[in-house]
Amino acid sequence: MIDKADAERIAQAVHDLRPEWPAQSVLTLIGNSDDLRTRAYRDLAVALTYVACDPASLTPGRVREAGPWWAHTNAQKATVSAISLSCPDHPGQKAAWCQECEDEAVPSDRARELAAAVKAAIPRRQTIHKHPEPPATDVRAAREAIDAEEAHP
Repeated sequence: MIDKADAERIAQAVHDLRPEWPAQSVLTLIGNSDDLRTRAYRDLAVALTYVACDPASLTPGRVREAGPWWAHTNAQKATVSAISLSCPDHPGQKAAWCQECEDEAVPSDRARELAAAVKAAIPRRQTIHKHPEPPATDVRAAREAIDAEEAHP
């Protein structure tokens, strides 16, 4: 069953899809229709979205017809689980309690050792200064070199 807040969210979404359909009109449609008000939130949202996106729809009231939009809803239908309960690597073993997987698992101490070795093997980034300092020079030695050059042309 749709509550007022859910109906308002759906009405606004439909209005966003079809600006020519005022949100208040869509809200009134939902509120005045027992069939729509008792639908699951997801089902009504999917159906109204389908109707709003269909260029053949002239009004949101089209959702009350038996159209293809209801075929795309399935919140009230039974679902089938596709979860496998057996181990994918060891048929015949339960997935959550596969003894063979437990036996093959790396012990936690060894896992920590391996992680530390991998971390140590990763080279560290060196800090690069944006404006490196120029190398310090001895001014006296530079002055003497220049004077010596000038003295012996």
